[in-house]
Amino acid sequence: MAYELEALGTEVVGPVGSVADALRLVDAEQAIDRAFLDINLGGERVYPVADLLIARGTRIVFTTGYDDSAIPSRYADVPRCGKPVTRSMLRRMLEGA
Repeated sequence: MAYELEALGTEVVGPVGSVADALRLVDAEQAIDRAFLDINLGGERVYPVADLLIARGTRIVFTTGYDDSAIPSRYADVPRCGKPVTRSMLRRMLEGA
């Protein structure tokens, strides 16, 4: 996914494979415009990272194979890319996010 985002002209920070690493990355990178977050990072849910980014005003997109019923309702307005994620899906999310 990082390769596809770079091919679309974005600067990619990451990826990371755990919630702890993602929180450290967000803390270190103050200028994150958008974040594509897999809901499941190494068996942990990414919601603490999503909450931090949302609080900072960062636009997020969930990339997930989970259906809507598995995602807490407080994230109902977060756009989603279902897996497998394609370049065209990422482009749409970049244009709309």
